[in-house]
Amino acid sequence: MLQTTPPLESIGSQPIDNVATGTRELARGFPNFTRTKTAPTGLQIETAPEVGISRDTLLGKRPRAEAEPSPADEAEQVITVDARSSYTPSPTVSTAADTPVSLPNVSLPSEEDKKATNLFLARLKAKDEASAMSLDPNPPTIPTTTLRYTPKPEGGFPVVYGRNSTHAFDNIDLTQITAWMNLAGPLVFLQPLSHGFYPSAIAQEIVGVLQSTIKDLFGCEKPKVTAPMASSTPVSIDHAPYTYLLRNIPAEVATTLLEQRCWATEKIGFLVYTTEAIMPTYLGAIEGLNATDDDDVEEIRELIVQTLSQGEVGTTIAEISTCNPDLANLEVPERVNRVIGTLRINMIGIRASQGTLRPIANVYLNCPFESDMDWNRLLNAVAKTKFKHSLLGIGTILRGWTCTVCHGADHPSGLCPLPSVPGWIRAMPIAPIVEHRNRLSRQPLTPEVRRGRGGGNRLGRGNTARGRGSTNRPRGN
Repeated sequence: MLQTTPPLESIGSQPIDNVATGTRELARGFPNFTRTKTAPTGLQIETAPEVGISRDTLLGKRPRAEAEPSPADEAEQVITVDARSSYTPSPTVSTAADTPVSLPNVSLPSEEDKKATNLFLARLKAKDEASAMSLDPNPPTIPTTTLRYTPKPEGGFPVVYGRNSTHAFDNIDLTQITAWMNLAGPLVFLQPLSHGFYPSAIAQEIVGVLQSTIKDLFGCEKPKVTAPMASSTPVSIDHAPYTYLLRNIPAEVATTLLEQRCWATEKIGFLVYTTEAIMPTYLGAIEGLNATDDDDVEEIRELIVQTLSQGEVGTTIAEISTCNPDLANLEVPERVNRVIGTLRINMIGIRASQGTLRPIANVYLNCPFESDMDWNRLLNAVAKTKFKHSLLGIGTILRGWTCTVCHGADHPSGLCPLPSVPGWIRAMPIAPIVEHRNRLSRQPLTPEVRRGRGGGNRLGRGNTARGRGSTNRPRGN
C-alpha cells in the first residue's frame, strides 16, 4: 500500500528515507530514483537504478511500468518522503546511450583496402589498353543490306591458282592499266565469276550489275566501274581479260571487299583483287600415273621430287632462287633440295567423254623468283620432263585448265571448289549476256577458235574433259 507523498514540486532534489529499510532514495521523477520492494519473506530487495533519461521523463510523464502498476506492486511498495533530509544525490551513471563509442571511419579506407583497390584499377587499365590496341582504327564496314551473299567460311575461300604473278590482269591493255594505276583514291579490281570477255556494248551489262550490287551491299552513292580493254583479241568468250576496275568508294568499303575476297550474290558473283603481285605456285598437272590409294600417292610425290631435282629443272631452280637471301648462300644441291622440299601434290579425277575416271596429280611448288620470266623458264623446263616409274607408269606434264567459273588454272569448271562452299549463292543469269552467248554458239567456229577449243594440252586427246559430269574445254595455249 502506497503512503501519501508531498507533491513533486515541493520535494526538489531532497532525499527520502525508507522507513522499512532506513535507505535513502530520490523522489520519483529523478534519474536515480530507486524503487524498493518487500519480498514475501519480509526481506527488502533493492532494484537496479533506471538507465538514462527516458523521453517520458523529459516530458513530465510517468514511465509506462509505473503508470500501470499491478495490484501486487501497489501492495508491496512503501515510500516515505522526509523533507528534513539534506541528502545530496550521487552523480548520474553514464550509460551506453550517453557514452561516445569509437567507430571505424568508413570514409577513409585502410591501407589494405587501398592496395586492393589500386590492384583492381590497374587490371582494368591494362585490360582497356589491350582492348584499344586490338581495335582496328579503321574497322571494315559490315554490309547492312538485305542482299544475300555467301558468308566467308572458316579458313577463307578456296585459293584461285593462276599461271603468273599478275594473272588477274591477263590480256588487259597496258595503256588502260597504266591509266588505272595513276588514279587517286581507293582502287579495287573485280573479276566476275562465270563470265568472260564481252564486246564493249555487252560489257556494260556487267558494269551496271556490279554498280548496283556495290550500292546494295554498302549504300555507296556513286561507285564507278570500268570494263577491261583487251590487249589482243581473245580466241573465245571464256578467255581473258576478265577484270573490271572499281573506284569512287570509301576506304572502309574497299577494306571490307578485300577482307571477304569472294562475293557470291543473287545478282552476280565476283573475286576481289589489288595490284599486289600473287606469286604463282602451280606447275601443272601430271597424267598417266596409276594411283589407287594413299601409298601410290606418296610414291608419286617421291617420284616427282627425285625427277625435278635433276637435269634442267634442278639447274633452273638453282639459278632463279638466288634472289632469296635465305637461299643464296647455300650450296647448289642444298638450295635445290630446300626448294623441292616444298613440293606438294593434289590428286583429282578427270573423266573423258564416255571414258573412265583417270587420276591427275596437280603439282605445286614454292620457288622464289624475281620476275614472271624466271617462272616461265621453270614451267618450260618442267614441261619437257617425263616421270617414269616401273609400277606407276609414265607421267607427262600438262599445263592445266582455265576454269570458266573462277578462271583458275588447276581444275576444269566441273571441279571448281567455289560452288561447293557451304551456303554458296548462285547468281541469276543476266538476260543480255545469255542472249549474246547463245548467238555466238550458233555461229560457225573459225579455225583459230576451233584450235582454242581443242585438246591443246593433251588432257583429253581431242575429247572434252569432264569433272563431276560438267564439260570444260582445256586451255589450248
